[in-house]
Amino acid sequence: MSDSTPLPQICTELSAAYAARDVDPYLAAMNALSAAAPHCEPSDVDTALHSLAPILREAHLGRGGGLPAFAYDIAEHATGPGPLLPVLVDRAIEALTGAAAFTIAAAGLDMALPDPEDQSAAADTLAAFTAGGETLHSSRHGSLPTTGHGRCCG
Repeated sequence: MSDSTPLPQICTELSAAYAARDVDPYLAAMNALSAAAPHCEPSDVDTALHSLAPILREAHLGRGGGLPAFAYDIAEHATGPGPLLPVLVDRAIEALTGAAAFTIAAAGLDMALPDPEDQSAAADTLAAFTAGGETLHSSRHGSLPTTGHGRCCG
């Protein structure tokens, strides 16, 4: 991808790389979009932002967490953040709701919250939640089922 790649092509490549979960082309397209946006007409950047909205809407908050901030930075070169606001507001609510649920669940397990910057805590945190969920399920329903749908309470 070069600096002269048109925005629609960059957005198509970004969308395709996201759909394929292909990290290198995804990052290359993000970098190309970041480099191209300041040199484009604001209306062209608006169009690019509209094409990013579906990715922003579905991106996993952990894996795609940097995309909203990146898209908002690109919006500086658009006529405004209008194409992004509905999606970003919905995703912010989703992230805050998830964070609150995590905090409540951790408190219910008498578990200290891990440092968000400590990626090494992920495995221990997941193990603590899994063990806590098994204990909670067992206390409500007996041992975990070995067959069936495997979901608790439903």
